[in-house]
Amino acid sequence: MSWPSADYECGADSYEVVQSGSRRLSDETEAAYHWWDERGRPGFDRFGLTVDSDRERAWLDSPDSLV
Repeated sequence: MSWPSADYECGADSYEVVQSGSRRLSDETEAAYHWWDERGRPGFDRFGLTVDSDRERAWLDSPDSLV
C-alpha cells in the first residue's frame, strides 16, 4: 500500500509531503498536474478514449495524440 500525507497550513506557500510505499503517489500527482498544465489545462471535452478488441487508448485532441 502506498500513501502521501501533507498538512495544510493557512497562508503557507508550500507544504512538506511525506510518502511511503512502493509508489510515490504525490510525485505522480505532481507530474500529472504539470503534464496537464503544460498542455493548456485541457477540459474533459478535449480527451477521448478508443476501445477495440485489442486494447484501450486514451488520447488528447485526436486519436494520434495518445496520453
